[in-house]
Amino acid sequence: MTPTASRGPADTGRLILHSLRCIGHAGVARLTAATGMPEPVVEKNLIALSVNGLVTHSSGDFGGWGLTDAGRVLNAEQIAYELDTTKTGAAVTAAYPAFSHSTRKCSTCARHGRCGPHTGS
Repeated sequence: MTPTASRGPADTGRLILHSLRCIGHAGVARLTAATGMPEPVVEKNLIALSVNGLVTHSSGDFGGWGLTDAGRVLNAEQIAYELDTTKTGAAVTAAYPAFSHSTRKCSTCARHGRCGPHTGS
């Protein structure tokens, strides 16, 4: 069974919203890679999410899909509900400081051009 075969429409929409929340502005190809869903499924869901005012699309060289304020609020509510119902909120909260530290360290390395295997960082 493929990962998308076990997801219902609400799950695919939630995954796309959360991917946009994490990635920021993205095109269909990037969202396809991030979600593991086929491109037609991503496109169909983006259109439905757009009709519902949860995402917006901008065109041009740097165009792509992004969350609206309503999409951000809904996804935050969805994630909070998922953490509550799966009783995983405490584990995520406990892991966040290490994740945050790693993210800041990676950001600093990238800004100073110290990323990659050749630097050992």
